Amino acid sequence: MTQDQAIDVVDQLLQDHVEVRSLFTAFETARTAEERSDVFRHIVHDLSVHETAEEEVVWPVVRTDLAEGAALADVRIGEEEAANRLMAKLEALDFDGREFSSVFEDCRRAVLSHAEREENDVFPLLRQLDPGKLAPMATLVDAAKKAAPTHPHPHVPGTATANLLAGPAAAIVDRTRDSLRKARERLSR
Repeated sequence: MTQDQAIDVVDQLLQDHVEVRSLFTAFETARTAEERSDVFRHIVHDLSVHETAEEEVVWPVVRTDLAEGAALADVRIGEEEAANRLMAKLEALDFDGREFSSVFEDCRRAVLSHAEREENDVFPLLRQLDPGKLAPMATLVDAAKKAAPTHPHPHVPGTATANLLAGPAAAIVDRTRDSLRKARERLSR
């Protein structure tokens, strides 16, 4: 695939948004607690790596290359941090408890509203950048996702610098925790 044919960062982020919307639907339609738990873990993983990649790659470009970009990035990052706090709270709640459903719905609304704002307010502006910049950004987003934490870390500020400093250690802990959970699940079957 040539760079002209390569997916650009906007298309990539739009695909992520489609996947997250699909996961929320799958959560709502899951028939068993086990299915809901699996989908919930997938939601947490996908949102965690997506937001980290945006913070490391997309928001710095928005800040430097777009008019009013700093203000735009600050607002979107604030939304991401609020959703991160809700996801962290969800992970600490009893999955079958009453509070979980309420907080999950708050999180779902926050995430979907944030995605819509990105799609309407940010992505059209990114499309105005040099197209030769957007494909390499997608490559960087892919790399950032591979090294990103897989769980929310609301105590880490939503900045590229904070992610680069705290992200690798958090990612190792998260990925180890995920592997141990999967091993325990295999053993209990």
